Amino acid sequence: MKIYTMVSPSHEPLLDGWLKTSNRDPLFKPVVDRCPIASDGDYMNAQWNEISIYGTNLFLKTIKDNIGSIIGVCGVDVRFIRPFIHDVYDLFSDHDVLFQRERADDSFMNPDVSFWRCTEKLYLAWVEYIELFKSFDGTLSHQNELMKKAFRELKLGLLPHRYASTDNGGINNDPVLFHANCLPPPDSVRKKLESLARFS
Repeated sequence: MKIYTMVSPSHEPLLDGWLKTSNRDPLFKPVVDRCPIASDGDYMNAQWNEISIYGTNLFLKTIKDNIGSIIGVCGVDVRFIRPFIHDVYDLFSDHDVLFQRERADDSFMNPDVSFWRCTEKLYLAWVEYIELFKSFDGTLSHQNELMKKAFRELKLGLLPHRYASTDNGGINNDPVLFHANCLPPPDSVRKKLESLARFS
């Protein structure tokens, strides 16, 4: 399975660890896209929205290039702990998209760790999402609202807690990966590197 990540200049220090731990699953084919927009890497900084728009537009091409396949997407602030691709394929039996659970109470889906069945239906939904994204206020709750509207004809699901993020408790539940999110500015990239060091 191809798993895509997009790395901006500020996040280059995270890329080596992402690539290194991707080797823990022989079915994992890493694909790195680069965003040329420079920033300090902090959440909601001056360039954050521009980088988000760049990635949202880039993913439309990614869907088109992979029609008929299931692909993954994740940030370089993820480390992989053990093989999981077979598990993802099994989880896709009745879904078009699977998102990481952002919180232990399942209140938000996080597209920063997600898997997608690439179809023409998804492509058209993403075209609608790009248009809706013009109103994005930067919050995960608003992004979830926009996605649910654009993806209303798709079957959305949440990954098990073992696809862990910082806040959802999954790291204590037989994890397959760890996502160092929810690390606020300043110096978010440094904080992420420190958080991920134990999974190198």
